[in-house]
Amino acid sequence: MKKLSFILISLLFLMALPALAAPETDGWERDGKYNHFFDSRSMVSITGQITKIDREYRPLPDMAVGLAVTVKTKKGKSYLVEVGPSWFTSFFARKWDVKVGDTVDIRGSEVTIEDKPVIMAVWGKKGDLAMTVRSLKGAPVWDLEISDF
Repeated sequence: MKKLSFILISLLFLMALPALAAPETDGWERDGKYNHFFDSRSMVSITGQITKIDREYRPLPDMAVGLAVTVKTKKGKSYLVEVGPSWFTSFFARKWDVKVGDTVDIRGSEVTIEDKPVIMAVWGKKGDLAMTVRSLKGAPVWDLEISDF
């Protein structure tokens, strides 16, 4: 029982760490304007090569910078994939460092934001490495609540 309690407390602590590091309102929070664009009914999966990386990307003008990549499929279609805020994605940079030319698998919600079609990433995979950034309901992992599980 003590071991289970320790695991639960540790899990709660780890979930709180990103919130402590994040600005209080940077536009990437779960209840922000941006996150309301997520639509679980518009989920897509794509595979392709990264043709562009933007580490200063802002989905909306008043948001903090984040990471976005452009992925081109074998059929020649390009997708803009919005990954997450820079303060969060930088923690994964060593483990899941993507470069132009890398082949990736992406799953996310394909939506239109400010007249631009984008994919709000749920997860991405490069080789054997994967990074989850949202729940299938759209809750960002940097701002999860117990009810999201």
